[in-house]
Amino acid sequence: LGTLPAVFSHPPMDDDARQRHWPTVVSLIAEAHKLLKQQGRADSRVCHFEQKLNTTYYVQQVDARVSVVVLFDGQKKDNGTCLRFISFIVEGMWCRNVVAMLNPKDN
Repeated sequence: LGTLPAVFSHPPMDDDARQRHWPTVVSLIAEAHKLLKQQGRADSRVCHFEQKLNTTYYVQQVDARVSVVVLFDGQKKDNGTCLRFISFIVEGMWCRNVVAMLNPKDN
């Protein structure tokens, strides 16, 4: 578990939160990575509600080694809104708009 660091966390995770959530986060990242390999899609996503912790987890792969993970207290009923939000973040990390602006247009 210690070999998978959080690059960014807001609000910062204290040690107690890390001990409670990190095993589930790592497991879901592994599941998303497996989907990425199976489906060959860069937008592999996993949604999971952990009843014991009363937490909803959303994971989306940015690439083979980077994932975005969002945690919510309680069970989220509207997965679509959360998934669109995470997809928006991930697409920004892919810099598609910047790459499109740098590519010369065929005329």
